[in-house]
Amino acid sequence: MLLIAQPKISESRWTLMLASLLIVGMLVAFHWIVRDATQTGELRRQATAAQALAMMRCNALPSWDISRTCMKELNNKAMAHASIGFGTALASADTGYAQD
Repeated sequence: MLLIAQPKISESRWTLMLASLLIVGMLVAFHWIVRDATQTGELRRQATAAQALAMMRCNALPSWDISRTCMKELNNKAMAHASIGFGTALASADTGYAQD
């Protein structure tokens, strides 16, 4: 039986350093993505809490007419804020520039 010797794969220093840099870069990118997602989630939670508080204040008003007017204004502000964010996202996607 003839045995064929397997060639030894030697890892050079450059290959090891390049692999290390690649792994560190991937970890840094993962950290940025997770941090951004965490901040976005926290901002969304704060916005939801503020909206719930504003609705509670509107519902606590003494008159039904005043309460209804307050809710309409609250909904108008929420819709205006949502449309501004949506328009900015579309503008930046189409042109590559965000509108302020």
